[in-house]
Amino acid sequence: MRTLRSPGSFLTARGVQALIALPLLLAVFALSLQWGGGHSQEHQQLVLAGGFPGSFPGRDKQDFVQVTTRSLGQEQPHKTAEAKPDDAAYQPQNDKVSELWRPGNSWKPGGFNTNGPQLAFITTTSDSFKQIKLWVQYHQAVGVAKFYLFVDGQAARPEVSAALRGIPGVEVIPRDENLKYAQAHSRIWNETWLSAFFHKPCNHELFVLQSLNMEAGIQLAKRDKMDWVLHIDTDELMWPGGAPEYNLQRVLETYDADVDLVVFPNYESLPERDDVTDPFTEVTLFKRNYHHVVSDAYFKSYHSVARGNPNYFITYGNGKSAARVQPGLRPNGAHRWYSYVKTPREETSDQAAVLHFTYNRFQDLKSRRDRCDCAPTEEDAKRCFILPFDRMAFLAASLKSDTELMEWFRERLVWNDPKVVIDLLRNGLFVRLYTPQVLNGFQLVKLSVPADIDWDDQEQVKAGYYPAVEELLKQVTGATRVHIFDNTARHGHIKDPKDPLILPRRPVSRVHVDYTVKSGAGRLNDLLPDEADSLRRTPFAIVQVWRPLRGPVQDSALGIIDASTVAKEDLLPSTLHFPGRTGYTYQVAANPNHRWYYTKGMNADEAYVFVCYDSRKGRARFTPHTGFIDHSAPADAPPRESIEIRSYCFFEDLEPQEYAEDL
Repeated sequence: MRTLRSPGSFLTARGVQALIALPLLLAVFALSLQWGGGHSQEHQQLVLAGGFPGSFPGRDKQDFVQVTTRSLGQEQPHKTAEAKPDDAAYQPQNDKVSELWRPGNSWKPGGFNTNGPQLAFITTTSDSFKQIKLWVQYHQAVGVAKFYLFVDGQAARPEVSAALRGIPGVEVIPRDENLKYAQAHSRIWNETWLSAFFHKPCNHELFVLQSLNMEAGIQLAKRDKMDWVLHIDTDELMWPGGAPEYNLQRVLETYDADVDLVVFPNYESLPERDDVTDPFTEVTLFKRNYHHVVSDAYFKSYHSVARGNPNYFITYGNGKSAARVQPGLRPNGAHRWYSYVKTPREETSDQAAVLHFTYNRFQDLKSRRDRCDCAPTEEDAKRCFILPFDRMAFLAASLKSDTELMEWFRERLVWNDPKVVIDLLRNGLFVRLYTPQVLNGFQLVKLSVPADIDWDDQEQVKAGYYPAVEELLKQVTGATRVHIFDNTARHGHIKDPKDPLILPRRPVSRVHVDYTVKSGAGRLNDLLPDEADSLRRTPFAIVQVWRPLRGPVQDSALGIIDASTVAKEDLLPSTLHFPGRTGYTYQVAANPNHRWYYTKGMNADEAYVFVCYDSRKGRARFTPHTGFIDHSAPADAPPRESIEIRSYCFFEDLEPQEYAEDL
């Protein structure tokens, strides 16, 4: 099996040449360390022994290199998948780039703006800490200020509740005797709008509890001077489509002051495999709400989309609404709000939506057999469950064997026919969205550039390539200012034909991050010394654009770790000494929790955009990456040639804030 070699061993193998041209080679080696994550030999051995993705405990190298998905998030790195002839067709060309990364739907590292509308979420949850934390982090990144968590089940365990309280902006409300007493004496029990659900088991009981928690949440929102509230579950993510930046505050501030309620239609997630374990990051296909599609297409394809299930959506279809916090506000069921003092004015969002991740895992279906104290009969299912599909799922889970249930799951819930998926993507009923990528730290984009650039000629690169990269970064990140400060062209194992002694900048074979907490902000002193102090008070990020010079890439592909799976203990500081300055990078220790991605066969018009450093917490701050050897590549595969651009992206229109000086 081929092994990764460090630049040090590469130089050693050419000792004679090194002696002939020692000064030149030392300069080249220093440059290779600058962006290759160079460090001491001790660190090299540590990372090479444990940092290659294939060497994670319990994993085989093939688990990493054989993932063949053409669009990020479709395949889980620890699941092998053979390439299909029509893999590329699975993602139509006009949908290759996620909506998240299209112009107008950017990923500014702004979080919530103190000068914008203040939005609070109210939720009733029994989920795990891990699930809730990811859910909170994502929504903080898109502009949510407060989270009122009414906890039960796992979430109510003392250690989980304590950990949740440690997240800024989160308030945990246990279902203690005080809350039970207050809710038992709520005025809701004397009103008729919810009475159809009173004193019934299972889903009906949950629906009433959610409404009571919404009522209590209104008072918390008033106390905290929130402008808007939205009731949302922890299996749902808000997608701020249509916002001038990827931010819910920007969505809400577009509505007139006399609009009381904003309805966000729901999209329903669609698994394409039967072994999904993490829907937020693995499921990227969604069924769009009929409010957001052409009616002719909706009626024409209704039966194809329903697939024998009772309705177009398997669960709810009426979306969720946000409400202005004002006198008289009350819940109107778990999905809507109303007022005791007036008839509210309501509008429906024409782009932003609620992404509902439902029945994506086989376990989600199987666990229905243990749901509530209900007998597996038609009559009892109707008594316990509000929605028709939930009744069907309960009966199937209760009466079928695991083997039979898996077949039922595949038949009704798994969308694994590429032709059907493509047809429904093209007619607009389905859409691909990569919403959590704002936390993952990377995305695949389209980038076309002139073909006649000499990539080893710095003047040509700056004149012909920099403008395209600057425009791309402004579009996909929402940056108001982009300062490109570095580029590196890599040429696999090829030597410079003009000088056989010059070694090429080869793909880096160590898992690394280009910047640290210290160097991410400190590099401003070298590059923009006159502005460094003021710029550090502006939200900013260092972003890399990585693109093949020729395609398809078959050898030494770029592998990237999902930043949300990296613990701070995984990041090992490394010091680099250069003439005139000192640099700092992170080498990355192996961790079985890391989730790896790569795109097989990348072409020259495709690029990865990923975060090397972000000045603030609460989102992807560091994205580890490496070149790796794909053992499935042909023996005569040409060496990878690529170029990477590093830039400072500044967000001067966001609230000034000191950068985070720690992890």
